[in-house]
Amino acid sequence: MSKRLLIFFVFIVAIVDGVALINPNIKDFGFGTLYLTFHTISQSVVAAISLFLGLQCFKLFRQSGLLNEIIIGCGFILSAAFDILHALAYGGMPTTVIFPSVNTSELFWFAARFIFVFNLIFGFFLTKKVGKIKTRIGVAIAIVSFFILGLYSFAIFWGTDIPVQATISGPSHLKTINEYIIMILFLISGILYYYRYKVYKEIIYNFFVFLIISILAELNLTFHSGSFYFINWISHLMTILAYIVLLFQFRSLKRLQQVETDMLLNKMQKVKLVKF
Repeated sequence: MSKRLLIFFVFIVAIVDGVALINPNIKDFGFGTLYLTFHTISQSVVAAISLFLGLQCFKLFRQSGLLNEIIIGCGFILSAAFDILHALAYGGMPTTVIFPSVNTSELFWFAARFIFVFNLIFGFFLTKKVGKIKTRIGVAIAIVSFFILGLYSFAIFWGTDIPVQATISGPSHLKTINEYIIMILFLISGILYYYRYKVYKEIIYNFFVFLIISILAELNLTFHSGSFYFINWISHLMTILAYIVLLFQFRSLKRLQQVETDMLLNKMQKVKLVKF
């Protein structure tokens, strides 16, 4: 995707979003029960892209042994699983693997966002080559499974004890605080990755667009008056757009992998020179 096209999309989305936020008639326009279908589809699209990118990160880790790739890959896969559980647990959905409720659904939503952005930041600090690739992949799969089953079990047995995150009239004070924390963490990850890859802007350009759209989407969730209103719809549309943009980043992953490998080699050479 060209930079001009990306800028155009971001500009249009920002204009529509801004108009909706300042115009109550648009912001609070209701779509009724169609929202459940839309919500399920949107979360499924985001989860599918996350799962694809997570598996690609695992594939790249097998080739390079760079630890940050498997860490970020785990973040993608965990966020995909929790986004699906978020959709299935959403109030009004039929009972499937879990009883639907607002707070349980919000628990999975925040888990998906927090785990993904934490893994982005955690992976930033662990860019190094490691051995025993197959063993580490097995450990990563075990950790991912543990987190999924652990949070799922918590939601089943203690879901009624989760603090109120949202009501029929909009987000609770706690939910608003959580959304702002997520936005701050996204911003921190953007600063960190810009610091490391500022010389290679063409490689992570899509990543920064993803962060901008994601922050705007999270910001919308602090203003909506209820799930069925327009501002909540556009927030989910923005999340889809953000992940589609991130999907285009996949083309740059191998180039980014080479950059990280070269940076590690240069660092090792400098250490040898210092010792010498």
